[in-house]
Amino acid sequence: SIETHDYFAVMSEAGQIDFPVDDVIKRGRIEAGGMVVFDHTSGKIYESNAVLEQLAKERDYRALLDQACIHIEQLPAKALSTFKHESNLSIPARHVAYSMNQESFKFMLDPMLQNGMEKISAMGYGLAPNALAANEGGMSQFFSQRFAQVTNPPLDSIREADGMSLRVALGGKPNFSPKVGPDGTQQLVIPSPILQPQQLEQIKAQTALRMETVSTLYEANHNDAAANELALSTALERVCSHVEALARNRWDIILLSDSAVDHTQAVMPAVLVMSAVNQCLIKQGLRFNSSVIYLTGQASSTHDIACLLGFGASAVCPLTVYHRATELSDNDEAIAQGLNNFQKAVEKALMKTMGKFGLCTAESYIGGEFFEANFIDTNDPKLARIFPNIHSPVGGVRYADIAHSASQWHSKIKDIQEENQIPLLGLFKERAEGAGHGFGTTSVREFVNMTEEPIHYIDEESSEPVVHLPQDDSYLDQGFEKRSAAQINAASITPAYLEFCQQLYAERDKRPATLRDVLALPLDFNTANNVEAFTKLFALYSLEGNNNYSAQGFSAEQVADQHWQLCLDQPQESRYEALLASLVERFASNVKLIDSPKDVPGIHVLAKAHAAEFLAMFVYAPAAIAVNEVQTAADITATLASGAMSHGALVAKAHEAVAQGTNIAGAMSNSGEGGENSRRYNSIKASKIKQFASGRFGVWTGYLADPMLEEIEIKIAQGAKPGEGGQLPSAKVNVEIAAARGGTPGVELVSPPPHHDTYSIEDLGQLIHDAKAARVRVIVKLVSSEGVGTIAVGVAKAGADVINIAGNTGGTGAAQVTSLKNTGRAADIGIAEVHQALAENGLRDKVVLRCSNAHQTGLDVIKSAILGGDSFEFGTTALMMLKCVMAKNCNVKCPAGLTTNAEMYAGDPRALAQYFINLAHEVREILASLGFRSLLEIRGQTQLLNLINHDAMVGQLDMTGMLREVEEVEVHKPVYLEANFAPDDQYLKVFEQEFIYKRKAQIHIQGPALNNCNKSVGGQFSIDIERMLNYQLNDEQRAAHPSIMTLTNGRVVLAKNSVHITSENSAGQSFGAFNNTGVVLEHTGTCNDGVGKGASGGTIIIRNPNKNTDLAENVLVGNFALFGATGGQLYIDGQAGDRFGVRNSGAVAVVEGVGDFCCEYMTNGSIVNLGSYGKGFGNGMSGGNAYQYDPENRLESKYNKESVTLGRLGQGTYESDAHEKIILDMLKQHAEETSSSIAQAILD
Repeated sequence: SIETHDYFAVMSEAGQIDFPVDDVIKRGRIEAGGMVVFDHTSGKIYESNAVLEQLAKERDYRALLDQACIHIEQLPAKALSTFKHESNLSIPARHVAYSMNQESFKFMLDPMLQNGMEKISAMGYGLAPNALAANEGGMSQFFSQRFAQVTNPPLDSIREADGMSLRVALGGKPNFSPKVGPDGTQQLVIPSPILQPQQLEQIKAQTALRMETVSTLYEANHNDAAANELALSTALERVCSHVEALARNRWDIILLSDSAVDHTQAVMPAVLVMSAVNQCLIKQGLRFNSSVIYLTGQASSTHDIACLLGFGASAVCPLTVYHRATELSDNDEAIAQGLNNFQKAVEKALMKTMGKFGLCTAESYIGGEFFEANFIDTNDPKLARIFPNIHSPVGGVRYADIAHSASQWHSKIKDIQEENQIPLLGLFKERAEGAGHGFGTTSVREFVNMTEEPIHYIDEESSEPVVHLPQDDSYLDQGFEKRSAAQINAASITPAYLEFCQQLYAERDKRPATLRDVLALPLDFNTANNVEAFTKLFALYSLEGNNNYSAQGFSAEQVADQHWQLCLDQPQESRYEALLASLVERFASNVKLIDSPKDVPGIHVLAKAHAAEFLAMFVYAPAAIAVNEVQTAADITATLASGAMSHGALVAKAHEAVAQGTNIAGAMSNSGEGGENSRRYNSIKASKIKQFASGRFGVWTGYLADPMLEEIEIKIAQGAKPGEGGQLPSAKVNVEIAAARGGTPGVELVSPPPHHDTYSIEDLGQLIHDAKAARVRVIVKLVSSEGVGTIAVGVAKAGADVINIAGNTGGTGAAQVTSLKNTGRAADIGIAEVHQALAENGLRDKVVLRCSNAHQTGLDVIKSAILGGDSFEFGTTALMMLKCVMAKNCNVKCPAGLTTNAEMYAGDPRALAQYFINLAHEVREILASLGFRSLLEIRGQTQLLNLINHDAMVGQLDMTGMLREVEEVEVHKPVYLEANFAPDDQYLKVFEQEFIYKRKAQIHIQGPALNNCNKSVGGQFSIDIERMLNYQLNDEQRAAHPSIMTLTNGRVVLAKNSVHITSENSAGQSFGAFNNTGVVLEHTGTCNDGVGKGASGGTIIIRNPNKNTDLAENVLVGNFALFGATGGQLYIDGQAGDRFGVRNSGAVAVVEGVGDFCCEYMTNGSIVNLGSYGKGFGNGMSGGNAYQYDPENRLESKYNKESVTLGRLGQGTYESDAHEKIILDMLKQHAEETSSSIAQAILD
């Protein structure tokens, strides 16, 4: 905001209104959640504190709250022993009655009871989708947690927990109650929606709020599925009617309970009941009359509880947790400790679940239904009524299947007496009798075989040892350098890869592990020669869920009403007879042979009813072509990419091997977050894709100037744990990683959940612009989720060149099991949705669509291409080719030495390269068999995919939406207004002329007057300098220049203050981004967000334009200045916004006032603040020094005590004296650079 004597202006960016400098009396800012009130009568302006103070004087709000609510702590305490309920079932039988399995305990419940935290696992969750795996009981698995990406930021529930709350008020909502106060409706406040049994007893015993219990049991029929379904529906209606009556009569709390389960009474699926009750109350307008608590044994995981809350429960008392605690403990004290541990773990997880969607209160989460369908068919009429706000994109499990599962699990209890009789389903590790896994036993075994196969592509390497003469350099080629296109094209598929494909395809036919495994390419009718063969092919097509049936060698064309011409590419009379017999066998009298016109190929039939509908679905697929007509293998490897895996998640050798192996094959290697050692730049071991993640670890000017760099990837979300961010534990932060990331060895490094410069699509557009300063393509990585197509359209319009869609099976070094299992959705769905959205919006040819889809074979690539993909990522697969054995111990002890135990590593990058080359040749063969010449030709040809019938299918998949064909909207001669670096182009021109060619030791550049449209000023210039000095100038040119220096590590830099650029007015966002050593940017005026973002050297000076005026407030810089900076200096003669120095890794700065969260996640560097500050000072800070001028001693209540140690100057200790000297030097420098009156006054 800007205030003059005549105007008060509020705007989203500085510089939108250009007031004369001398007229300005105040430059302010409205903080997040802040207010500003302008009184037209008095002409006065009131800001947040003044507004709140005025409101606080009007009523005694604390007294009003005390009258309207009771806190559970005020109720008489109850002992755990008061919680009693009788049952004729053994505890193991009760577990099974509640649909528990052994993995419910091993992976979910037991770690929380024993350790107070969720179990950490790794390498993703590879179980087949719910529609292809019938074993798991309950219903929470059918709902995936949603998360924020691009449109709003997720929240950090750990380091910013003070802004979040799990508090819940039980009872009718006051605004909807007839009377509030001591004589009217009150609410009962509980600190958490997870209730322990004794707390439930407290609530039952109180009398201020009325409470009634409703049973959620029903009499299951184990022998008649239809009767059982009817019984469940009847019971559900009974429960809803009972709850409706209670709410109508204003019962404050309604307790749903399935605690009385026995041999005759089965539990109703809790999520089903809760949603049905919630929707009933909403429909009747009664939802605010009552709160619902669920006492259930069906909630053993944090996701189970999140589902019940999300579908309307105000609190959950998890009965199985209590039962399990009694099994694991032998006394009341131990049981109580276990329950406390569980509550601690669930509350932390629930905060994370809320945070990943950007919610800060449990009251907001309750009833919000922040889920998406995970293969549950909410188009089923019964489920549509219960889950009206959940949209199923591909169908799946139906109401009848859910009812059958409830009955089946209840039927098991008669055989359960001991814990070892509880079913073991193979959810996290494949079992022979269980559902398929993406990287199951067959896959892992065959990958091991491929890693042990000799490297076949090296023609130059002799199998016999020979003596090489000095002039003979053929021995240098041992396959570790990039293969030429000719070498890649000349290779042939190796035996081990052929065996891998044969074994894996056979396994997938038997046990599909992904959605694409039940999507078949055109069925080949050329192979059918008898009735049985034709019948088998026809039976493969699913009668529901297809848009068409594609076939090679067979066509059906309607020539008149009920008159069909059937043709076979191989037209033997016996084959036509077999074809007709097969159709008659299937459709009886609805198919009849009729006379065919002369000289017309095929046979003619009369088809009606279902027969006509069946034949109408067929589309003729092209015939096969010769492989030599297909695009080359080298062209195909160029579309492949390795997954983004960081140096940190992987040990150094493995990280290098992934890059090298990928580069050898001509594919795109990806560094992941964390950067890479600069010695790898401009070599076969450098990554072609470098990543910007939320922590910006490893991002500096040299990283962006690497000649190997072709693309920058902005990771918005990660498939394994979207919306959560991450952290590198202290044990993995060795000297090398600490150096690369700007941290301290042995101290953990945090990547926050959001990019703190990307809270909206507009912010993402700015970050894309920043990245384009490197003169490369920019990728935005998203995770498949509901609405990702719409988000992708926005991302494309924001300037992205590549969009990467990840799925919910993504690998990771470490994540909570509930995140791995219950967040995101299948990549196939997201790829199709994004392709369709881009095509319909005229943006399809603007961007490359990359698919991170757990690809393993050429067939996987082909199917992703048909769904709309252009480029194909391999993450876990790349590690498998470096001897990963899928132990899923990445975070503890990796037996292959890939992520820990580096001494165990024995991978060969050439094996990975050979795999990529093999796969490219297989892709060529499949393209040829389909009659297509390139991956581009096959893109979006969804008519080629057919949903097939499979015994593993549960319910009914519906591919009609996912496989719908879209007509691409073409924009002729499009003009995209994206990157604009006009000031940088001007700077570079002067730099080349004056500094390089004339060899001046120092140059001054007077830049143009800037405005808020001038974004990322200085960023491209700094990267260009880095590239020029280190890769474009020769040694003679470097040596001849007086201001070009070579550091001990070999990096070439400018001498200090070699280039001095001055500018004025209001700079746009990211002023001084990636600033480089030897460059001084001096700006007089205001700057928007992101000053010095990613700076690695040089100096940025922001001068006060009102030098002769003392302003009441003088905000010169926006938010997140120095975000991710690794070096350099910043001096601001005024105040800055929120998150100043966030994730600073080495920069030095002096500022005269900041907002909230100063120095958050900082790992190195020094910052001096001479003015005001807000909350969250030092949140997540793990290194560096922050100095605060604090004459009023307010810092004690503002800084984060968990992250920071607070000290004071003047203590007479060595440490205190050292810090005092540092501050003195920084203040002198600040005063010298900015003529700051505040700094000078402190020095004086």
